[in-house]
Amino acid sequence: MEDGGIKADEGIKLLLLGRTGNGKSSTGNSILGMKVFTPQSSTSSVVTYHVKAETASIEGVPVTVAEGPGLGDTDVDVTDNGQSMIGLSEKAMSLISYKCHALLVVLKYGVRFTNQEKEAVRMIKAIFGEDVIKNYGIIVMTHGDSFKLDMESDGVTFEEWCDEQTGEIRALFDECDKRYVLFDNRSKATEQVEKQKEQLLNLVSGIKKSRPLYSNEDYLKADAGRRFLLVYSKLPELDSKTEFIVSKINQHLDDVKKQQKTENTDVLPKLCNELQEHKSWLEAEDKDTGLTKHLLVQIAIAEHRLKSTMDIARKTQELETERSLQMEGTFKATTLEAREDKQTGFLSLAFYTHWALIYFLINTILHITPGCIKLVPIIMDKLLGIYKVLCCFVLPRKVMQDKRVVDVIKAIETKLAQTPDPSNGTEESVPKHNK
Repeated sequence: MEDGGIKADEGIKLLLLGRTGNGKSSTGNSILGMKVFTPQSSTSSVVTYHVKAETASIEGVPVTVAEGPGLGDTDVDVTDNGQSMIGLSEKAMSLISYKCHALLVVLKYGVRFTNQEKEAVRMIKAIFGEDVIKNYGIIVMTHGDSFKLDMESDGVTFEEWCDEQTGEIRALFDECDKRYVLFDNRSKATEQVEKQKEQLLNLVSGIKKSRPLYSNEDYLKADAGRRFLLVYSKLPELDSKTEFIVSKINQHLDDVKKQQKTENTDVLPKLCNELQEHKSWLEAEDKDTGLTKHLLVQIAIAEHRLKSTMDIARKTQELETERSLQMEGTFKATTLEAREDKQTGFLSLAFYTHWALIYFLINTILHITPGCIKLVPIIMDKLLGIYKVLCCFVLPRKVMQDKRVVDVIKAIETKLAQTPDPSNGTEESVPKHNK
């Protein structure tokens, strides 16, 4: 292997990645020449929740193989929020001191390059970096025994078969600069096992010559991709919670619009605060990936509708309060006016009666005591003037302006004015009392 560019004292560090059931563990055992990894069937449909690393000497060169986490046939990576995949991958890196000469992407011959396979490749790039397959990737195609059975009669080599591929699997081959190797992990033939192992290590040697090994610094640079993966895997949860709160708000706003009752708007400020809290949480969960943009748009629409309804409710409440105050003021004014009118009517009647008695007394005095004719008008005129002034100060103006009161006062004044002055010889003859 020294001819291949790998010195014995340097060692090789390899990281195995791929979906569960593709032969990842068996490939590790074939490379190390001993059974240290436990194969797991793809039918288990679970994430491989363990990572492991082992070292073996191959022609005097220490080769360390770390088995990274594998994915099942279901979208467990989504329900698991992607956290386990990231955590286990980091743990696998720690087992090889955060240094890696090559990433071995294990695929299975005879199986279509499905969406699950594509998702696995995307996840590898998200965790380790967008260019990790381009710079450090080697495709290990397992089930070489099946390939031989299919192609033996046609005499097609593995390299020729790879060149004939199209679509995304061909794009993956081109991306890693056609660094691929066929592995038959079931073969008992020593020559076959050693040949495929040598082909793999030669590809590793080529990577080692062209670039420095993958390090922790490279892993840290891929942080944005891991954040993207975390948010992407949590999207179902984010979608569900956003749909719940938006639906709740829209339902309440529809009820408010339908019933048109202001008391139904009392809960709107609380809903607004709840929406703001969810918006802040969503922005934090986005982690600057932009994946929650469509959810934030839904939040913005619900927020606009909610605030518009709150503004309408506030203005309606203000108008109702103003109308209530106006009605209350009108009622008080009407009540006060009615009370004043009642009091005025009572005083007017009483005052009218009072002045009518005065008029009656004057008439009585003038007819019964003719000798007082000269003095009565003078005295009564003075008293009447004083009495009127006092009444103006004491009694309401409406009482003094009451027609009955005005008429009786005028009658008294007229009566006094018509009383004859004896000094002018115009004394009115007083009717004599008939015996």
